[in-house]
Amino acid sequence: KLIMANSNKIKLLFIEDEDLLRSLFSEVFLLDTDYKYEVISAMDVKSGLEKIRQETPDVVVLDLILPYDKTVGSDREDLSEKMGLAVLKQAKSDLRYKNIPIIVFSNLSDVEIRKQVFDAGASEYLLKSETAPEKFLQIIKGALKKK
Repeated sequence: KLIMANSNKIKLLFIEDEDLLRSLFSEVFLLDTDYKYEVISAMDVKSGLEKIRQETPDVVVLDLILPYDKTVGSDREDLSEKMGLAVLKQAKSDLRYKNIPIIVFSNLSDVEIRKQVFDAGASEYLLKSETAPEKFLQIIKGALKKK
């Protein structure tokens, strides 16, 4: 049985700066017959952290390569994996949010980065290129059950 803030809805925060990818993978939640999802989107580190605080989601899907603040414009941004890792570390270091499962969803297959992600407290590490939408949904449901 899944433990959720609102018994019939899973509140999922999707922190991903690529609109197409976020909307494509958000569609998969409509196919789930077991649960209803409220998908909340964030496109950068700043709004991602704000929404974790405001919404207290049941689960977070987090890209690693993110701008800090997408409203500033990406030409001056440092799009490095450190940004997503910062969100993960900050959420996991706060007692109010440390039990929220965070699933990293990234293109980075580097072993060292994967190690840092798990050391920081991520529940799962999914490679975008290797994750079919159905598997994505299964992993999210699995992380919620472990919560």
